[in-house]
Amino acid sequence: RKTAPAFPALPPSMAVAGPRGLTGAGFRASCSRPARYALGVALALATSLSFAAGGFGVELTYISDNNVTRGIGVDELPDNILAVSANYTWRLPLGERTRLVVQPSVGGESYFDHDGLSNVNAALSLQVQWRPGSGFQTPTLAVFAKAVAEEYESAMRDGARLSYGVSARSLLTDRIGLYGALTRETRVTDDPVFDTETTGIAVNLDYTVTRGSSVYLGLGYRQGDVVASTSMTPAPPYYIGVEDDAFPGLYASRTDGNTQLYTLGFNYSISERHALDVSARLIRASADSGFEYDSRQFTLAYLGRF
Repeated sequence: RKTAPAFPALPPSMAVAGPRGLTGAGFRASCSRPARYALGVALALATSLSFAAGGFGVELTYISDNNVTRGIGVDELPDNILAVSANYTWRLPLGERTRLVVQPSVGGESYFDHDGLSNVNAALSLQVQWRPGSGFQTPTLAVFAKAVAEEYESAMRDGARLSYGVSARSLLTDRIGLYGALTRETRVTDDPVFDTETTGIAVNLDYTVTRGSSVYLGLGYRQGDVVASTSMTPAPPYYIGVEDDAFPGLYASRTDGNTQLYTLGFNYSISERHALDVSARLIRASADSGFEYDSRQFTLAYLGRF
């Protein structure tokens, strides 16, 4: 009979990257000087910490998005994004089968054509993990919370996010891993049109093809606020804000609805601590008022742990 330690190693694509979610971060010269300075200092501090102990991780990402406005028709504007993020992870045992995972991180995103969406961010993630047994297929259960502070070139979007929820992760076979999470997220910004609340469920299935490569499929569903920037003057039940400062001539609107997310990816481990990840994602949102949009994303990322 196969047995496993209290917290088994994950398949390559999940061990390095974790489930693909809201994507990682980065910046370029178009970001404001204070933002670049703050991010540079944070990255330098994180790098210095990595030499004192293990647990330092980085992610460098290129993203292509065909609809950054989340609009329809002529309002669909594409863009390319360069991103970087850095994190430091502490794993603190609380008992024989329980541990606390603490992960602060910094990062930012830089958009080639729409500078208003470029941003820097700082986050703190806390997670209590519990594994009730040592069997190979025994799941790891977790309760988690994450707080993120964000500063955009768009003043309307500056603010913070708070998310919390529960998750479960299990190895179904020596090649197949399964992850599921139920999450509640609240966002508070300088303009109420971007204040959102959503409840979501996510499932990630990971299949190890070879020792150093794996494919994964992610499915997600969110119920709650949907935000889009369009040239239309929406009717109720939309919340109509002022003209979007990131997209002159477009109006940012919010309404109740749901969002579906479909992700297909491939992860290749260059070595034990370095990996490349390629993924394609479809985001499909449907507002209760009848408004619908699609967004297609392609992502290429380097993932490192030190």
